[in-house]
Amino acid sequence: MTVTVGNSAPGASVLPAALDDFPLEPFPPVPMWSENYAFMINSPGDGLALASQLGRWPVDPSVWREFFMLALPGERIVYHKAFGREPNLQQIRASLFAIDVLEPGQAYRLRFDGPVSSDRRDSLLTRGITPRPLSPLQFDLVFEGVAPPWDMSGHAKAAEALAGKLHVEQVGSVSGVVTFGEESYGIQGAFGQRDHSRGIRVITQLHRHCWAQGWFPEAELTFNLYMMAVHGGPPAMSNASLATKGRRLDAKVVSIDLMQAAGDHQRAYAVTIDSELGPMTFEIDRFVASMPAAFCSPYDKSPGAMPGFHAASSNEEAVVWKWNGLEGPGWSERSFNASPFPV
Repeated sequence: MTVTVGNSAPGASVLPAALDDFPLEPFPPVPMWSENYAFMINSPGDGLALASQLGRWPVDPSVWREFFMLALPGERIVYHKAFGREPNLQQIRASLFAIDVLEPGQAYRLRFDGPVSSDRRDSLLTRGITPRPLSPLQFDLVFEGVAPPWDMSGHAKAAEALAGKLHVEQVGSVSGVVTFGEESYGIQGAFGQRDHSRGIRVITQLHRHCWAQGWFPEAELTFNLYMMAVHGGPPAMSNASLATKGRRLDAKVVSIDLMQAAGDHQRAYAVTIDSELGPMTFEIDRFVASMPAAFCSPYDKSPGAMPGFHAASSNEEAVVWKWNGLEGPGWSERSFNASPFPV
């Protein structure tokens, strides 16, 4: 389904994002408040992609949750999830996965050393996770921004209770090493996307969403968009931004294709964004990796499907976009929730 959400070109945005990279302490005594960090990495040449989240559990924000899925060649997906209480607020972590702020608003280091499970994409999509043998995984990756941070905070107040009142995103370049058992991958200049949000997160009315980004190095262009639809109401959020040659531009989503049903994964779509540069249509040319996931309410995410429970079907997909005769790596995260979650 293609949703039309507007067609006027807004002006340029010159306000920089608030560089508030470290966890908030003390956190407010507000029900369902949380804080979340996400880093997505797409290395098309290696056939490798990482979808990672590290954040506070909304039920008890003193508990941190770390979760990632790592796609490897052959439709293999390595995954890890753990919880913990980490008193060191200069480093974001729950247990074995750590994020260090090297330079606020610009550079970050992601590290992991520990056991992981692995499975195939089709099995995760059909039955979800099951007890699996463990294997060692290590990664040490550095993200460096290639565009100014995008401060999405306050752009869609109707969605503050779903996506967080503070919401900062940035496209970057990622380099480092990933080692899984006897396999080793040297990552150089891969696509990266980071996200830091903070606020109330109540997703009971969520219907579907699309969160996507792309990078065209030859044109020095990046794009970000976030659209969210709820049951029984108009879209709660429809935000977009472009960056070119170090300049951040406000933008507007003109049209986008959302998920049609649970399991509607690995299907190419296009999005049109308008700005002072004029309308631009970005279309998925191919998939580097497609990682199925599911999330429930209160918000918690797991690899694959979640049979027997009310859970939204979600996909984390490393993609290659095409635009204006160019190709650019990027990311696409979408979800579908057939009915509202129980309150």
